Amino acid sequence: MKLAFVTIFDANDPDGWSGLDFHMRQALESTGVQIEVIDNLRHGRSIPRRLRKLWARQIENRSSLHFWDVDTAKGYANHVEKRLRGLAVDAVISASPIPIAYLRTTLPKILWTDANFSALSSAYDEFCAGRLSKSALRHGKDLERQAESTCRLIIYASEWAKQVSLRNGANSSSRIEVVPLAANMAVEHSVKDVERLDASRDQHVIKLLFVGVDWFRKGGAKAVAIAQDIREKGYNVELTVVGCTPPEQGQLPDFVKVLGFISKATIEGRMLLSKLFSESHFLLVPTTAEMFGMVFAEASAFGVPSFSHRVGGVPAIVIDGANGFLFGVEQPISDWSESIIALFADKARMRSLAISCFEEYIRRLNWNVASQEAIALIEQTITSS
Repeated sequence: MKLAFVTIFDANDPDGWSGLDFHMRQALESTGVQIEVIDNLRHGRSIPRRLRKLWARQIENRSSLHFWDVDTAKGYANHVEKRLRGLAVDAVISASPIPIAYLRTTLPKILWTDANFSALSSAYDEFCAGRLSKSALRHGKDLERQAESTCRLIIYASEWAKQVSLRNGANSSSRIEVVPLAANMAVEHSVKDVERLDASRDQHVIKLLFVGVDWFRKGGAKAVAIAQDIREKGYNVELTVVGCTPPEQGQLPDFVKVLGFISKATIEGRMLLSKLFSESHFLLVPTTAEMFGMVFAEASAFGVPSFSHRVGGVPAIVIDGANGFLFGVEQPISDWSESIIALFADKARMRSLAISCFEEYIRRLNWNVASQEAIALIEQTITSS
């Protein structure tokens, strides 16, 4: 079987889009499938798109969306069509609906993604009706409907995303399945290694790790507040911030260590991230909106329990008591801090939880498992077309 793997961005960039395209392509290739990469797409100029952006800003005082614009999507689709010519492939697959929604082809189109536009607009502030112009909302929904009506197979990363799609009228002729995405880090250690990692972690300081590019949406301020509450309860605590630079960095407590963005494209970056996961007791990312969140899978790979909110696609990764703990958005900070303190004090429970986290990674949160499940669905789709 040969697939055309389509992405707007650079398919060889481990930092692009949290590394999703890079790792998904590699995972599909690891199953023995031949991949023809169609990446670094161009969409061309569009005067109507520019006029819509100008109208949104100056008349409606609202935002517009560049990527979720029908003209943008059609431009990308035209580029894909040209590069498909002469390629002998069995199907086209993408991790985003944008470049393939308007793609004209007789080949089966397959979408494997974390969520659609309806999910984004229901969860993310920048996609909500109160922020976007009327045309931006209309184009986003039109693009979503086009993708759902023309893709032969749609694979969502969570049951939540699938249900959002169905509630918003996903075309019944499309086959919709669920296959979780996976940790975007190379992991070669065993359960014995995880046991050793757990035993080697600091016994006197509670080490928390926050990973997120968006400080506000990922709940950075709340993570600091939780760590502060732990400190006020008489425990030594350290919170390491990766992925962003908080706007209030100068006012943060001295127990907060800000490392900023760490690139997975470099050996040094990958080694540092592995070191941080290896040394941390808990991943603390109280995100308020999340389509999936590969970082929770990455934490599981290192035997690190995740603490987060019960929102969006997070419950598809974090199972209470197995590889982390989920809280309601309105639950008091003390519930988080007391849970962390109690776990840290129970060394036997921590050891058991570390193993359980790694088992969840091995069972369902790695790219080998994910790609095998996806390929089986793709093969069925191609055979039946």
